[in-house]
Amino acid sequence: LCAILGGWVADHLTGSERAMFLSGILIMAGHISLALIPAVWGLGIGLGLIAIGSGGLKANITNLVGSLYTREDTRRDGGFSIFYMSVNIGGLLGPLLTGWAQREWGFHLAFGLAAAAPKIAAAATPAGLGQALDQGLLGPALVQLRAVHQHQLAAAREVG
Repeated sequence: LCAILGGWVADHLTGSERAMFLSGILIMAGHISLALIPAVWGLGIGLGLIAIGSGGLKANITNLVGSLYTREDTRRDGGFSIFYMSVNIGGLLGPLLTGWAQREWGFHLAFGLAAAAPKIAAAATPAGLGQALDQGLLGPALVQLRAVHQHQLAAAREVG
């Protein structure tokens, strides 16, 4: 149901880029709520924000990756493969890292780490990708992923 809500918001109110950016903020706010608000209130608010944000992100990120290519573009399959590979790597590493942080420092810091990781990645990606692309180290499909990130930054500037 949250994905339907995220798609509706993008179609009728904000557009895909802005909806994706706002969804990411909701996910981070949910993790911050889990980290800082005690007891059942923190759990309810945090999981609610994460569910709504994840629905919006899922509904819009695939649309944005698809919009990078025409249907006839031979790079389209490669772009989606890289996208899904990054989702699966994050799905593998996220629980491992937060589980380790929970054992070492407790739940609150683990959820704080889950909130900080996307922010760190968003800040590091443009610089790292830009250097690698300028040096010719990455293939053309990653040029398209850089364009997705530039869409995110443009949406962030419009919202902020």
